[in-house]
Amino acid sequence: MDRKAHLLFCEKCVNRKFIREKGIVCKLTDEYADFDGYCPDFKENELALHKLAKENDKVGGGIRFANFIIDRIVHAGIVFGLSFFLAMMNVSFIYNLNRVEEILFDWSIYILYYIVLEYNFQISVGKLITKTVVVDSDGNKPTLKAIVGRSFTRIVPFEAFSFLGGEASGWHDKWSNTKVIKRNSMKNSFNEDSDILDQEFMTD
Repeated sequence: MDRKAHLLFCEKCVNRKFIREKGIVCKLTDEYADFDGYCPDFKENELALHKLAKENDKVGGGIRFANFIIDRIVHAGIVFGLSFFLAMMNVSFIYNLNRVEEILFDWSIYILYYIVLEYNFQISVGKLITKTVVVDSDGNKPTLKAIVGRSFTRIVPFEAFSFLGGEASGWHDKWSNTKVIKRNSMKNSFNEDSDILDQEFMTD
């Protein structure tokens, strides 16, 4: 095994440390790893794994925009289908909506769509397709309060463009302390102290 293959184990192991002159070495020998296949002293460091996972769970603006487009299409389909059903049932109010009432009806469906799906399943149809989920800032399932706040924030003017660029974190993420991550990155949250973790890597 070469150095690169060894580091796949070492950077996730509690028995590693950082020496300025060498980089990551085995804490038990102060030397580079020299095992072949699998290290008998390997022991996973959950903090290190969590830190590495955080780099891999980021969802970019392209996926967020795809989620938005898919969910808007689904929302439009729901509004059309519900309106058609109410018309077929001769529910009179659907024929007498003024422009303001039409907007309120549309927003109500939009907000309920996200509350029902994101609170119960942590997804929307868009997130289901792009294999992403919504979590709170600690990586856990968001509370109903957070999801309600997140959903109402979506109707703020120009909010849909707030997640473009940077880490693709929109107002509905920031104001509700939630985020969208890749589904395969979802795991139990850790009480991570980044200072301790960084110090552990720099120990010599």
